[in-house]
Amino acid sequence: MGCRKLSLLKIQPTDLRANNNTTKCNPNAATFASLTFCWCCKLWEILVFCRPLIIFSSVFYPNLKDRYGKVDGACKPTHYEGEWGMYTLLCWCSVITKIFSTANTGAQNCKQLLDAGNTLSGWYMVYSVTGKPVSVFCDMDTDGGGWLVFQRRMDGSVDFFREWTAYKKGFGNKQSEFWLGNDYIHSLTSAGSHELRIDLIDFENASTFAKYASFNVMGETEKYKLILGDFTSGTAGDSLSSQKNMMFSTKDQDNDSSASFCASAYKGGWWYSDCHFSNLNGLYLRGSHESYANGINWRTGKGYNYSYKYCDMKFRPV
Repeated sequence: MGCRKLSLLKIQPTDLRANNNTTKCNPNAATFASLTFCWCCKLWEILVFCRPLIIFSSVFYPNLKDRYGKVDGACKPTHYEGEWGMYTLLCWCSVITKIFSTANTGAQNCKQLLDAGNTLSGWYMVYSVTGKPVSVFCDMDTDGGGWLVFQRRMDGSVDFFREWTAYKKGFGNKQSEFWLGNDYIHSLTSAGSHELRIDLIDFENASTFAKYASFNVMGETEKYKLILGDFTSGTAGDSLSSQKNMMFSTKDQDNDSSASFCASAYKGGWWYSDCHFSNLNGLYLRGSHESYANGINWRTGKGYNYSYKYCDMKFRPV
């Protein structure tokens, strides 16, 4: 079905996720028809019409680009009437481009997606408070669902002993292990209150968890300091409160409170203090290990000489 036919369908304005009279193609909220129509228009704007028009006008009407705009809610020439056709076309191209480059009011967390009827766990697009889109994994099954997963370990396929920049931007594989990225974690937890849940599975497939009343991560200027509320429940016990108010450290940035270099010694990126009760970004050591405290360890669970088979860290609004 082409764009012309799709434009005749009954597409509700809310399907295009209006925000301050602007819209953006939103895969979470749009109906199939409106989403397809939206991207048809976008492709037309980019490939067929506006971009070639702008190039053409820059050659043959080099002084026109500074004299078009949206006037009184409609594109119309205000001067140089002989150029009205090119003027009007460029004006509408400007409006269309602005529409598609403006952030929308899409879901800002997995709980909003769940409340909107998205009940399957998987990867979704959410939007930070600045409107930036972020691809995230939503756990819609555990403890009522609506959890945004920012860390997952499951098979040792991804190296977590990395530099500051890697933890800042995020890394990993959507199908297995990943760290969302400290910039994203900060942005997504910077507005409102969130609770934290950590799930652990050992190599005997026994599951435990820990929950905390509040969670957010400061920005890079504060070295991604961990702001953590009280431990509220969980069969794994509390092995994260000791890292409360600590800055993040990596193999190339020592921000802990210890005389030693904790990230280097315990092979991970973490909110080390002096040094840790937990090390969920440590080495994937597959159960019991002779080395001390450098695996995926949780002190109040299986201690410093046991590395878990699976763990994830996630938050949701409260």
